[in-house]
Amino acid sequence: MALSPKDKTRLYHDLGTLLKSGFHLDRGIDVMLGQNPSAGRRAWLVGLRQGLAEGRSVAGSLEYRPSGSSELEIGLLAAGERGGRLDEACAELVKYFEVRHQSASKALGALVYPLILVHFAIVVPDFSKVIDGGLSAGFAGIPLRLAVLWSSIAIVAAVTVLWSRAATSSVAADRLLRRVPLAGSVRRHWALARFSQVMHTSLLAALKMSEALRLAGGAARSAVLNEGARNAAEKIETGENFSNSLRSVGGFSIEFNNSMEMAEHSGTLDHEFGRWAIAEAQLAARAQDRVAEWMPRIFYVLVVIYVASRIIGMFSGYYQILGGGLENLEKAQSNW
Repeated sequence: MALSPKDKTRLYHDLGTLLKSGFHLDRGIDVMLGQNPSAGRRAWLVGLRQGLAEGRSVAGSLEYRPSGSSELEIGLLAAGERGGRLDEACAELVKYFEVRHQSASKALGALVYPLILVHFAIVVPDFSKVIDGGLSAGFAGIPLRLAVLWSSIAIVAAVTVLWSRAATSSVAADRLLRRVPLAGSVRRHWALARFSQVMHTSLLAALKMSEALRLAGGAARSAVLNEGARNAAEKIETGENFSNSLRSVGGFSIEFNNSMEMAEHSGTLDHEFGRWAIAEAQLAARAQDRVAEWMPRIFYVLVVIYVASRIIGMFSGYYQILGGGLENLEKAQSNW
């Protein structure tokens, strides 16, 4: 059972709190299981406990046992575990999923009123058909209109999910998605936030730079950043320095590359990645808020157009019936 961002926020908060308090990981899992967690959280915890019992690492357990954990989670936990900073990795995940949950809640909340409005417009019977053929005729088209509405919503949602998944492995799909108005900005900022979070934790854990880049590239869920990170890792392994490798592979902004170059020269790469992780998460949240602000407006305009078309159609049908009645009356009078 997939965990929502809200569930993951609570999960990593509780786990990180126990670890920071000195609980051993196995003991912390037992404590959390004893609190009657939801089915999804229980499955996640049981899978993690089983993996640990088999001698696997935390990240290895989540990869081995189907848990619904993203590459960001696995990357951060892997880096935190290896550096003895598992509680800090959990804290990073809490901040990430908390922002995602808040942004998603705003977007869904803003769509409620337009959805209510369009459903009201759909279930109102066609009065011209009621006059002509009775109540059954007026309500006859409602099931079809509802089916069309929810089919359209399902198709848009499915295309969005499939496209987003494709963009994690296809550079072309990722570049195209990054150019989509509003949504592209959200994707770019979240991807760089995830990349920077894993790089920050990996450097604190003293992982090799090439290894940190590969972990962060996978966690970014962006084919563009993943390809750039892998190529940069290969260049570093041949002896090139970090900032030059990053600048030469493409995929990262000029501002980001300049910041990394300055940080490398001053020996503050870990701090710089931490700063970028926070800044990009904030920018991503603002971009997602803009989407939440504009999506209902766009949907509302479409709803108004639909409502207007229905009103015009009903009045048109009514006048046709009225015109036909008058015509029949005139014929009857002439015959009389």
